[in-house]
Amino acid sequence: LDCCAAPGGKTRQILAKLNGSGFLLSVEKSKSRAKKLQTLLKNEIESGIVEVLACDARDLKKKFGRNFDRILVDAPCSGLGLRPRLNVPKSVPVESLQQCVVFSTCSVTIAENEQNVSWLLQNDSRLVLEKQNPHIGDVGVTVEGLTRENADLLQRFHV
Repeated sequence: LDCCAAPGGKTRQILAKLNGSGFLLSVEKSKSRAKKLQTLLKNEIESGIVEVLACDARDLKKKFGRNFDRILVDAPCSGLGLRPRLNVPKSVPVESLQQCVVFSTCSVTIAENEQNVSWLLQNDSRLVLEKQNPHIGDVGVTVEGLTRENADLLQRFHV
């Protein structure tokens, strides 16, 4: 499951990794961006390996009743250090999660990264951090509720 999927770069990378097997559901809240994504993925949609939905991820359980092995959340962020509107039990269908959630932002702020990870871990006991290979960024910053051990599992990139 690829949440916040437009403009489609990560969706295409996931599809390349699937190498023609499996299925990817790409969800984009903006109808106009979802339409552009559908145009970009026309061949993949026709082959049945991807479906693009124009909807809010909070509505997925009603619209698409299936479990997901992995979930990518490239959450919208302000780039100004403001916390994105993220409420995991409501906005990400974690009740259908079986393996992995990837949380990513384009911001370098602690408020939009480490503080969100801390909040996620404190608010859903099913979520745990795992070692990523390769680990190519710097380690994360410790914040309230995020241990040094957990911060070391994060990848932080600076401009």
